Amino acid sequence: MRTNISGMPQTVWLGETNENRLEWVKSRTLQMLSGQTAKVIAELRQLAKTKKTKVAQKKQLHKTANYFERNLPYMDYQTYLSNGYPIASGVIEGACRHFVKDRFELSGMRWLQTGAENLLRLRAVAENEDWDAYHTYHRDQRQLRLYGQPAANTQTIEAQIVNFQPAATKSHTKHSQLPLAV
Repeated sequence: MRTNISGMPQTVWLGETNENRLEWVKSRTLQMLSGQTAKVIAELRQLAKTKKTKVAQKKQLHKTANYFERNLPYMDYQTYLSNGYPIASGVIEGACRHFVKDRFELSGMRWLQTGAENLLRLRAVAENEDWDAYHTYHRDQRQLRLYGQPAANTQTIEAQIVNFQPAATKSHTKHSQLPLAV
């Protein structure tokens, strides 16, 4: 049985060929998106009580109403949309594919849980474009761990080499004129 975006079974209530079914579903979906899911649940239960509703229809209407009722705390679509949050799973599934699957399911790869978790942490740093900040933090923590005090010079070792100014000496050899030569 097919369902639409609001979870409403299309074939149960109005049938596949009814020309009003898409409009009915669209209306209920808009109600749910605007914070009126409780009204949709009440309507489904009311439809299940009508005499012309068949037993199979009643069963599906109750099943759908129960599902919405059970998940009502997670269906605050109006708030989610006003805050710009995605309400469909496609965004999450796409992120999982990009963030996890594309990296972890390459040919021949095997992972232990600790290695996978560490790689996910590094991927999160890289994806959030915090790579430089992470390395600065890592370098500072290593300095504290090894020497018990923060580094006096916060420049990277590469920057220290490039910016190095040798003390004035009386004898200049041919090597002192080479780049990065001291």
